[in-house]
Amino acid sequence: LLKKDVWLSKQIGFNAYDLKKPLNLDFSDLEKKLFITLKMQNSKKKKISKAIKENFKFIDINYKFVKKIKKKKIITNQNISCQFSKLSDKEDILSIAKEAFKYSRFQIDKRIPKNIFNKIQSAWISNFFKGNRGTHLVVAKKNDITAGFLLIVAKNKKMLIDLIATSKKFQRIGVASSMINFAINNISFKNFEIEVGTQKKNRKSVKFYEKNGFKKKSELAVYHYLRLN
Repeated sequence: LLKKDVWLSKQIGFNAYDLKKPLNLDFSDLEKKLFITLKMQNSKKKKISKAIKENFKFIDINYKFVKKIKKKKIITNQNISCQFSKLSDKEDILSIAKEAFKYSRFQIDKRIPKNIFNKIQSAWISNFFKGNRGTHLVVAKKNDITAGFLLIVAKNKKMLIDLIATSKKFQRIGVASSMINFAINNISFKNFEIEVGTQKKNRKSVKFYEKNGFKKKSELAVYHYLRLN
């Protein structure tokens, strides 16, 4: 029933797993330090077992949004400069990542120590520069100051927004939409689909995607099992 998440296990320092089906587990026989993620269709949330209800904490609903793109040149915000990142952008990107993502499932779950959350976010970004995660990393600049970043996984005519964040100093001036439009204009697919996930609690993000023509594709209820000793 459990599939090990090797990358996450490495970041948090003990074993992390994905539970593929909301079935009964023998919790008395599990490891002393353990993290398990369960994601299931929101419509089936009422069918989870008593053992899952008693041992897992409900975190939030994860919305998946999609948008179909017919390749064409999209007009971008002239006040914001976007480009593919360089190694010299790494520290600025990490700085923005530390202040963003308060609606990440790892941030919503207050049982997870802050130092573990920070390590997860830092490793996520660092892995791009190591060639281990993502295919493209876009940065946005305003007056030569890094205003945001967008991590993309592009393959099989699908563009997945893996991470996207805007600095608190540059909110609501079109940074996020500028980065997405730059990616659309510069990643060479003819007809493709953009996919992104966000949490229900992140209302600003949900409104942003709906306003920009994204359609909700699925809703997944997210649960965590956490044992720290």
